[in-house]
Amino acid sequence: LKDPDYFVRHAAAIALAARGEAAIPALEAAFLGSDTQLRAEAARALERLAVSALPVLRKALNSRDADIRYEAVTALGRIGAPAASARADVEHLVSDPESQVGAAARLALDRIDRPTRPLPEP
Repeated sequence: LKDPDYFVRHAAAIALAARGEAAIPALEAAFLGSDTQLRAEAARALERLAVSALPVLRKALNSRDADIRYEAVTALGRIGAPAASARADVEHLVSDPESQVGAAARLALDRIDRPTRPLPEP
């Protein structure tokens, strides 16, 4: 995750997500770090872990860094209905002083509240 090449970092984040819950500490460190590109990759990897990543994403909603709050609330929205336990935390960000965080929170709430639909039978 610390390679200077973006594509290597991207591949590393995907590979870590494939390891499941064991990868959460490394992904959390990358997500909370100062490298914004790496943060975005770690956020996408945490999304793939869905419910297992909720504690990390919920904690990140309280960050002083607006970019971290934005990435966390966006990830929760992409997780959707399985992130329902974080709904109250997301609601607090609707009135975030950073308008992009508030907008992302409103979108996340819409996605969290949307019922999941089973895939159609083949």
